[in-house]
Amino acid sequence: MKELTLQIKPVGNHCNLRCSYCYAMPFKSQKFEILDLKFLEKLIKEAFEITNNVIVSWHGGEPTMAGLDYFEKYISIVKKYKKDNQHIVNMIQTNATLITDEIAKIINY
Repeated sequence: MKELTLQIKPVGNHCNLRCSYCYAMPFKSQKFEILDLKFLEKLIKEAFEITNNVIVSWHGGEPTMAGLDYFEKYISIVKKYKKDNQHIVNMIQTNATLITDEIAKIINY
């Protein structure tokens, strides 16, 4: 397999904004939950088992609502399973209102 793209929505459709034009309609979600790190780890582990090129598309709602700690743990998961000959590209769909320098560095990993 040439590459594998994962679209990950760590907070589902939740967003810190309430744009009337948004297709995700985050206001219809009643419960705020963050994607379990054990499940995320399983995704990353299995992705690197089947390909050397993984693309992660962070999507939402607003994925940065998961918080800096969540993304730091994600990078530690990647480091645990990624071999030297493997590559990962992170992309993010965001409204950018919660982007910090630290999150930007992680997404640029």
